[in-house]
Amino acid sequence: MCNIIAKSFWGSQGYFFKNTPEPPEARLQIVASQRVTTGGMVAVDKVMRATVRVPIVHNRRVLLVRRSAVPGGRESWEFPGGGLEFGESVDGCIAREVMEEVGLKVDVGEHLATFTTLLNPWLQLVLIYKLAFSVTDAVVLSHEHQDFRWMRLSEVEDLLRPTVVEEMLREGIFQRLQHYID
Repeated sequence: MCNIIAKSFWGSQGYFFKNTPEPPEARLQIVASQRVTTGGMVAVDKVMRATVRVPIVHNRRVLLVRRSAVPGGRESWEFPGGGLEFGESVDGCIAREVMEEVGLKVDVGEHLATFTTLLNPWLQLVLIYKLAFSVTDAVVLSHEHQDFRWMRLSEVEDLLRPTVVEEMLREGIFQRLQHYID
């Protein structure tokens, strides 16, 4: 039995310690530095978490999904996506996350942008936006989401969080999407 850090990234609990017989194979975060405290617990000083966001295009519309509210959280609209697993490629993560969240098989397209943001003094988020294309609009939502919409680009800005819209404008993502979406 070893003590490792486990993740409750989107919940209200933050990071917590968990006893496990071996390190988990999935959803590991990239640890910038760590130290072992008295008693053998691992304390993380700084964490970098890499995630993908995937605007999926079908018939000149883009898919948005509404995240189910979590305790202490709120509902929000977003592009499908999620965290890279340790050792996983970006395109592999996109294929897995899109299939898990919306049940679509996609062809991964161009890289749109990569940027980082500090969520707090010890947690940095790396956001990778890549375009994807689906041959069908037959979405099957996971438990993480409660609704979806295929939308025109002009409608997207009204549903995304203002900070996300600002980042997308600053990074030129909306301008690049105009080539694929009405």
